Amino acid sequence: MINNNNGSIWFTLSRPFLFCAPAVFIGFCLIAQAGAQEDSDNIATNATGVPRNTVIKTIDVGGNPYSIAVSNSCKFVYATDPRNQTIIKISAKTKKVVKKFPVTNPYAVVVTPNGKQLFVTNYLQGFVYELNAKTGKLIDTFTMPANSQPRYLAITPDGSQVWVPNGSSGKVYVIDTADEGGGDFTSKDLRAPLGVAFSADSSTAYVADLNSSGVVVFDVASKSETGLVPLSYGPTWCAVNPATGTAYADRPYNVDSDIPAIFQFTVISSGVQTVTTSQIPSNFAVTSDGKYLYVPFAHASTTETGNTVVMFDTTTLEAVGDPITVGNEPEYVAVARNGKRAYVSNFKDGTISVINTTPEP
Repeated sequence: MINNNNGSIWFTLSRPFLFCAPAVFIGFCLIAQAGAQEDSDNIATNATGVPRNTVIKTIDVGGNPYSIAVSNSCKFVYATDPRNQTIIKISAKTKKVVKKFPVTNPYAVVVTPNGKQLFVTNYLQGFVYELNAKTGKLIDTFTMPANSQPRYLAITPDGSQVWVPNGSSGKVYVIDTADEGGGDFTSKDLRAPLGVAFSADSSTAYVADLNSSGVVVFDVASKSETGLVPLSYGPTWCAVNPATGTAYADRPYNVDSDIPAIFQFTVISSGVQTVTTSQIPSNFAVTSDGKYLYVPFAHASTTETGNTVVMFDTTTLEAVGDPITVGNEPEYVAVARNGKRAYVSNFKDGTISVINTTPEP
């Protein structure tokens, strides 16, 4: 088991699995995946306009949706439901559930740039599943190292590799999507890797390591460590701004502490900057144009759930506009590549909020 004295949250009664909810953010989230082979109606966000940020639909999916991925074509949205052991497939056009795939203990999900495959972690049993994104049929199963507890996997923007941080094993497992081969590696600073994100050109990987109190940087081609960004705390989640290359990560908090905590938003670039927030952030996302971060506040405090998403300007690191009210316990945000929509999983409500992110005229 991973030592969570550094602040990870252990959910028990309402969730039949263990996971860390970030309580400070250092931005790294779902990177917009480049090189899509699907048909796409990509529309860039107006350079002078601010996103409308209105909830235009709340989709009742039942259960407890957690991780979200949006296809590069922006046609489909996928969400894991660990409690009901399914992957939920949603049509972005109709905003309705079109299919549910049975999957054992699904935790996090990513979709390949061509939209054809899904990769899903099974946190409890140490597997990664490859599924047909259209039918949900199992294509392959990858067995992680013993006691690995894989969480937030990520796929390179060019679609060539899937990296799976293996938690307690101190290793990262890599799946080659071309030949379906796989294998793991470690480095001097990998101790409890939980989250990973890639640079837009797929050359650099950033791995959030809970027990190394920082983000470990790797050359993707050689799998060699090139540095450690020390943060004085152990992050669980990371993301990269595809436009600027700025990396972000979270700061976990101690759910059992009765001492008020400082929740900070940290930017890893030329130095480390922080922004305090009044609530506790969860898994945030960077827009494909790199202008904004969408941050869900799943926890208003260590004892109360939150229900808002806040948009931050990546240049000023200031909140823009009013908080967006969504469902209870918004755990995860995924932003569509075309700049039109953001999708939020409301874990406690069993819903997905659809936010209109097109700019004001």
